[in-house]
Amino acid sequence: MNRQEKEKILKEQELKEMSALINGQNIERNRIAKDLHDGVAGDLAGIKLLLAKENTYLKNENLQKIQKNLSEVFQEIRKISHNLSINNIKEKTLKNLLSDLKDSYQQRNEFSFDVYIYPENAIDDLDEIKKLNIYRILQELLHNISKHAKATEVELSINRHHNDMNIIVADNGVGFDIYKKGIGLKNIEERLKIISGEMNIQSEMNKGTSVIIDIKL
Repeated sequence: MNRQEKEKILKEQELKEMSALINGQNIERNRIAKDLHDGVAGDLAGIKLLLAKENTYLKNENLQKIQKNLSEVFQEIRKISHNLSINNIKEKTLKNLLSDLKDSYQQRNEFSFDVYIYPENAIDDLDEIKKLNIYRILQELLHNISKHAKATEVELSINRHHNDMNIIVADNGVGFDIYKKGIGLKNIEERLKIISGEMNIQSEMNKGTSVIIDIKL
């Protein structure tokens, strides 16, 4: 067995191990999503109904505020549950998933979020593995922006030319040291290996960050 064959076998083994790891993560995400939806969300719905029943007679303003807060928490848990669930991802197109993601951030008024896809059908025919991993990657990047960047503007652009896809996520936030990668970015790199992708990060302190991803389809 020559060197190239050994390297090929090692690479295939590495991809299998990463796929197994991510599959395990998906199973755990599904379990948590189900527990949130059937357990916590169900309990909150029950409490909300009890409060509404009691307040029919009491007409207490504080109870009304608590009901309103419970409704908001209930809706947020439902969103988290749907975002975690792989079944929800399978049922929707990537375009619809990105639209939902955009709406969720805009509803929270965290930052303005523009999405550009060219051509319009660029992401319509992706297989399930690529769709899932691209969505999870974008989820993680947006979560990082929300948590760390202090950005007011975010732009996502997806461009495709035949079997080459280019994705850019840019923000106008505080930037970060690209040599200090947390678990989130390392997970993204692992997902990119599975779908034949590469990532390049450009960031300057107080001048924003651009994450550039190239994928061979």
